[in-house]
Amino acid sequence: MSTPAAPFNFRRVPLSGALLRTRIIAVLRAEDSSRMNAAADILVANGIRCLEVAMTTEGALDAVERLAGRLPAGVDVGLDRDDAR
Repeated sequence: MSTPAAPFNFRRVPLSGALLRTRIIAVLRAEDSSRMNAAADILVANGIRCLEVAMTTEGALDAVERLAGRLPAGVDVGLDRDDAR
């Protein structure tokens, strides 16, 4: 039986230098994104350089846009088990 194709074209990208150095990704998840900038500032002040914004957060894409350019940020796309392998 064949596995259905993933709905997205995923491609691997090289890990950022920040992630290679710290080996930590902070996952930001909340009811809404109103405090994400403040949370990001605290994390960065304490040495965390890579963030992931969970898409379960209301306004997540707006938060990613606000954070982009300030530090490496990613988006939780909620892959299924087969896609995550």
